[in-house]
Amino acid sequence: MKKIIAIVLMAAVMLCCTACGLDMSKVKGDWTLETAAGKTVAELAEGSGKDIASVTMNATVTDDSFTLSSVTGSVTYKIQVRANGFECLDDSKNVVMGVIYDSAKDTLTFQLKQADGNVMDCVMKKGTADLTVSTDSTAEDGNTAEDGDTAEDGDTAEDGDTAEDGNTVEDGNTAED
Repeated sequence: MKKIIAIVLMAAVMLCCTACGLDMSKVKGDWTLETAAGKTVAELAEGSGKDIASVTMNATVTDDSFTLSSVTGSVTYKIQVRANGFECLDDSKNVVMGVIYDSAKDTLTFQLKQADGNVMDCVMKKGTADLTVSTDSTAEDGNTAEDGDTAEDGDTAEDGDTAEDGNTVEDGNTAED
C-alpha cells in the first residue's frame, strides 16, 4: 500500500511540475527590442542621434538556445527552461542572465549588462527589426554629396556626405568653399 501511495504521489508531483512549466512553443521564434531602459527604440535612436538599427537588437529562441543579434554582432547562449522563462548559460554553464516570458503581454523581459557596467532593462516583442545601418551620413547643413567626392576643404565625402559649404557635389567634382 505504501508503494502505491508513493507512486501516486510521485506521479502527481511530476504532473504538477509539467503543468507549471513554460510552453516553449509560445516562446520559440524571433523577437525584437520593444523598449530598453523604459524608452522605445525610436526614442533611444533620437536621444543618441543614431540610426534605429544601431540601437535595436533581435533575438531568436529555440528549444535549447537564445541568440541576441545587433549591428555589432551576435551572441548565443544555451538555455535552461524555468517555469516562467529561461536562464541563459555561458560555456561553463553559469547563469549569465534570466529571461522572463509574460504570457499576458507576449513579451520577453531581461536585464542586459552594458560594456560600461550599467544594467539596462529590456523588453522584447515578437518579430524582427532590420539591423542594416544606413550608410548615408548627412553633414550639419543637411545636404548630400555622391560617393568619393572631395570638398575644397580637403575632406572626402562618403556616399551621402555633404561638403562643408552646403553644395551638393557629383562624382568626380569638387565643391567650392
